[in-house]
Amino acid sequence: MDSNFHISHTIGQFDLIKTTSVFMYTGVKNDNMQNVFCKASNWPGVTVESVSYSLNVRYPPPAIPPRITSSPSGFQYDNGTNVTLTCQQSGGNPVSTLSWNCKNTEMSSKNMSNSTEAISVLELTIDVSFNEQECTCTANHTLFSKPLSAKKLLTVFRK
Repeated sequence: MDSNFHISHTIGQFDLIKTTSVFMYTGVKNDNMQNVFCKASNWPGVTVESVSYSLNVRYPPPAIPPRITSSPSGFQYDNGTNVTLTCQQSGGNPVSTLSWNCKNTEMSSKNMSNSTEAISVLELTIDVSFNEQECTCTANHTLFSKPLSAKKLLTVFRK
């Protein structure tokens, strides 16, 4: 843990000594959601504690592209098939924001993300215009220097 303490004492009203302690801390991923508080004592065996605060440490997910899966599986479909494409990326606080693009068009999808994984579900009815076209899932995160993407090429068979 990379931290720094600063303690100062001042004499206040009625000649009481006021002690101030400042704790500066650089958060790391494993400290996310840990509780921190201040404990003080001015008499042996008597202590008081401050309110406890939960750390919210921001960190990016691993720098690997998101994963695309399909149902039915295979990325090869008959014309008229209903297909669900799912894009997932684990990790990060907050999790990434996922977006879809198919046939060079931004697509509307369902956000199914939770606190540990970004999930976006795209439902399509496949037609011949999808043949030999790519669907791309892009992960954006406030701590990424550039977005990460995964692509799948679709093949459509005419009935």
